Amino acid sequence: MYTVLRMTCESKANLDVLIKIGERMDRLKKGAYTGLSKDANWFACTIAKDSDPENHRAEILSGVSMFANETRDAIGLALRATLDLAMEPEDFGNDPYSSIGFDPEVLQILASMGLGIEVTIYKP
Repeated sequence: MYTVLRMTCESKANLDVLIKIGERMDRLKKGAYTGLSKDANWFACTIAKDSDPENHRAEILSGVSMFANETRDAIGLALRATLDLAMEPEDFGNDPYSSIGFDPEVLQILASMGLGIEVTIYKP
């Protein structure tokens, strides 16, 4: 399980703004921004990797806090910011399912920043 903060621009005219936001994020955390996705108008920054759901939740809150100004600025400049929680086959082990919950406090923090949540489930 891992979570990325994804920044996207809908207009190619805003690519320079997107790149500047990424560079600001990289100054806060070296390696956060490694460039735009190949032939795309977005980049993703990993903010949580711990497989324990409680630790993962804490990493999400820490990462969102670290990049709060950049996220708000990006949204204010017509960019889209989302958290993408990725679930991979190994996250399930022998269990029939795997889950992570977000309590109202976390959801309120994300909503106050204008962040949405996406879940990507990778099939085996």
